[in-house]
Amino acid sequence: MRAFVAIDLEDGCRAKASKIIESFSEAGGDVKFVEPQNLHITLKFLGDVSEDDVKRIESSLLNGVKMMKPFKISLKGVGYFGSPKNIRTIWIGIENGRDGLISLSNMVNECLKDIFSMEGASPHLTIGRVRSAKNREAIMDEINSMKDVKIGEMAVSEIKLKSSTLTKTGPVYEDVCVFRIGERGNL
Repeated sequence: MRAFVAIDLEDGCRAKASKIIESFSEAGGDVKFVEPQNLHITLKFLGDVSEDDVKRIESSLLNGVKMMKPFKISLKGVGYFGSPKNIRTIWIGIENGRDGLISLSNMVNECLKDIFSMEGASPHLTIGRVRSAKNREAIMDEINSMKDVKIGEMAVSEIKLKSSTLTKTGPVYEDVCVFRIGERGNL
């Protein structure tokens, strides 16, 4: 099973992020945007995992999340990875709550270090991957026009182990396990 650990967006933030994605369609770029139902903040990509690994992941994360406390984040601004001439990924940033997300990501890495390699990540919400330089200037104009747009605020009270099945129409994500932050009765 292909898997990752993530935070799902609350409906209000998902709706606002979806409107931002729609606004990019006018730029006419060659961008594969994330489907609204698939929008999430990745804490750790795991790759292919076995059933035995899933049990170890569940046990490790269960112990880790009960030591954390729920917190809030606010999503603001559109940015990109790459360079202005080679935009690779379009994302929405985290304005408030970055430290909480970094702590949560570090906890996931620490809990899973015996199973997966440690890796750091800058918290963000990927909304699209640029496939070519088609209409690059229009895409940059759109990104620049939304660098300060406010998306919304949401509580981070759970993380999820998700499976990802790749299909011709895009990935299909399913929740494998939900871990409530700060609670002892998870799973």
